[in-house]
Amino acid sequence: MKKAELTPDQVKANEAYTEKLKSLRMKYGHVECVKAEIYNDQGESEIVEAWFKRPNLQVLDVISSLKDAELEQQVNVLFKECWIEGDNRIKERDYVKLDAFRTLNKFLKTSVASVKKPFALGL
Repeated sequence: MKKAELTPDQVKANEAYTEKLKSLRMKYGHVECVKAEIYNDQGESEIVEAWFKRPNLQVLDVISSLKDAELEQQVNVLFKECWIEGDNRIKERDYVKLDAFRTLNKFLKTSVASVKKPFALGL
């Protein structure tokens, strides 16, 4: 199977994305890029993006202390504390903001860790 070749514009866009990702990771650590489809008044769609950093423990604590019924507050906290840069229409349009929050929900999940006894010591 032949691998699809990229156009020069696609190669340039890919390189720009990679450089942006490296730059933001150096400054903020783990980051995510959320892409969203936004429609203008004529019904034409456009893909826009925003960059978010991983929330710290204080942000996670605030978000987790809010009840599910307080979804708007959860969304606002995540956007206020984790937004790095991007198209402001993602922040301004509620349906896009909510979709971005749902996409970023993986940030809010914690890892599962366990402690294993060292079997070599016979403990």
